[in-house]
Amino acid sequence: MRQDNRMNVHSRLRLWTHLPAALAASLMLSLSTPCGAMAQNTSAKITVKGGTLEQAMSQIEHQCNMTFLLSTDNINTKQHVNANLKDVPLKDALAQMLDGTGISYSFSGNQIVLARHQQAAARQQQQPKGSIIKGRVLDSTGEPIIGASVFVKGTKTGAVTDIDGNYQLTASPNATLVVSYIGFKDMEVKASEAAHITLRENTESLGEIVVVGYGTQKKANLTGAVSSVKMDDVLGNRPLSTVNEALQGAVPGLQVTGTSGVPGEGMSFNVRGVNSINSGSPLVLVDNVEMDINMLDPNDIESVTVLKDAASSAIYGARAAFGVILVTTKKGEESAFHINYSNNFSFSRAANIPRKATPLQTVQAYKDQGCVDYRTGQDVDTWLKLLNEYNADPSKYPGGYTEVNGLRYNLAETDLYADMMETGFKQTHNVSLSGGNKKVNYRIGLGVVDQDGILYSDKDSFRRYNMSSYVKADMTSWLTAELDVKYARSNSAMPYTNAPYGIWGAAVAFPSYFPTGDMDINGEVLPVNTPRNFIALAGQRDHIKNDTRIFGKITLKPIKHLQVIGEYTFNYKSSEKTLFDKKFEYAHGDQFRKEQSVSNSKYTHTQDNTDYNAIGVIIICALYLTRTNRKWQCLAGALLFMFELTAPLAFVLVWFYNGQRGACSPLQKKAFYWFYPVHLLVLAGITNLLL
Repeated sequence: MRQDNRMNVHSRLRLWTHLPAALAASLMLSLSTPCGAMAQNTSAKITVKGGTLEQAMSQIEHQCNMTFLLSTDNINTKQHVNANLKDVPLKDALAQMLDGTGISYSFSGNQIVLARHQQAAARQQQQPKGSIIKGRVLDSTGEPIIGASVFVKGTKTGAVTDIDGNYQLTASPNATLVVSYIGFKDMEVKASEAAHITLRENTESLGEIVVVGYGTQKKANLTGAVSSVKMDDVLGNRPLSTVNEALQGAVPGLQVTGTSGVPGEGMSFNVRGVNSINSGSPLVLVDNVEMDINMLDPNDIESVTVLKDAASSAIYGARAAFGVILVTTKKGEESAFHINYSNNFSFSRAANIPRKATPLQTVQAYKDQGCVDYRTGQDVDTWLKLLNEYNADPSKYPGGYTEVNGLRYNLAETDLYADMMETGFKQTHNVSLSGGNKKVNYRIGLGVVDQDGILYSDKDSFRRYNMSSYVKADMTSWLTAELDVKYARSNSAMPYTNAPYGIWGAAVAFPSYFPTGDMDINGEVLPVNTPRNFIALAGQRDHIKNDTRIFGKITLKPIKHLQVIGEYTFNYKSSEKTLFDKKFEYAHGDQFRKEQSVSNSKYTHTQDNTDYNAIGVIIICALYLTRTNRKWQCLAGALLFMFELTAPLAFVLVWFYNGQRGACSPLQKKAFYWFYPVHLLVLAGITNLLL
């Protein structure tokens, strides 16, 4: 149970929101505070320089001991008036200034009352009958309060205190006066007892706050290094499958770097650059719970806020040393039922592929280095001669190679990069259903990403499925329930082989004259060890991830300004990796011999699971409910032991505690003091042994 301290903020904001209307209309407050003692001086000469009615009234108030009051709320103080006057008596100035505006004036004590012409007579008839009530408004220290509002309850009759805290109005002695001022509690007193009024300060003091993208924060904890973006503004019509891609270049100070071109592969985040030898990644929180951001559907995200200042660690702990990324997902909204569907189709090809030297350039480089024979016996001079003949007339050697003295000379130029790549295709589909009213709102989202990479085969692929469901219902005026369920599953695949050079290594290291396709080795036709053939023959590496999250929240409002909030979060994450290193035979395109990828095929399977739930809350509840019966405590401890190995440790303290402070032996006291640090060390030791 906790009291919602935000009510103070809301109260202050609500007060300032309504203050202008209150000052200008229904409360008939003066437009500024009086400038002197309460004395009528209608013959004083004043000077007014043009502008609006409001500006003119302000100038008059600063030059005489008078205060303006508006008798109705339909007087437009922003209208321009004839106010180019110099050393003119007050009455004449008012007459000239209000000429043609339809506004009349009258004097009441030290107040100038403005009213519409058609309302002036009625106002005189409706002038409250009673006694003149005079008084003074002070604070708890006896200092006068300037500008306090004093009104007759249930009417529009009122006044404002002057510089000495004095006020004067006409009311019945039995009437009730309402006195209010910012920072003080409102007070009601009888008019007959209102000679001296002392207001009490509002003890619910407020610190200076700053409204930021992720809530409200103390100004002392905010250095201004906060960036927030709306995901709908970032996405646009781009065919994006991950949040990382969407955030590239969208958040100042956030570096998003791709680690590889593997479909669906996550990217690394860096806030404020690399600021240490070890560096580190920022803490990512999705709806206040840590989560892999790559598992999210960008269409389910409302906003992303990046905290880059030093106060992040003070708020979120040591893991926020490298910054914090706060992700807020979309919720239900009060609107008519509607369905949104979107899709994207895109094609991709490799860009900026390195260009290798031609066969002639490569062999010429061998000669320039002083090589006479190639490593497999070919004569460099003979090879250069054959290459020149082939370049002049390729039809002379239709196979792209020739044999001299039993040695093979490769002549045709090949592109191993282009040979191993093709056009990739990606499609995304997203559908959402949302709606609601003042009592219930909901949102359901479904998303699918299907991506085939640019490698030759379907072994490089990425699939992700997202489901989100949110509902919020006001069960009663004092009970609100929320339920948020999210599920994500992804599967990324890549070809894998542990053969010499591998797939990417072969594409980089092998020269441009390296043959493609098949080769006859002693009468046996075998695929050449090119990247394309390795992709087709190799095994596969799969990585399957699942992420299930259930969040429930109940808000109770038993009394005004008090909220009791109960939250429960369950998060189950699993990571399953399979690796198949397949044995296959191939022909070496440079050594012209038969080889095999590995000696034996190998299959590896690993799985990691992570559970996150509110087991601590369950333990506390169990301790409380069984506090009067130790047998039930033991039974509860045994049941909790099935889910949490360390849960029974909590019952050790409860068993020996008799409910009375200090009523235990010295040994028990030491046990209580040492229990917490010792059991943490034990848990740390067990964790290290297990992991």
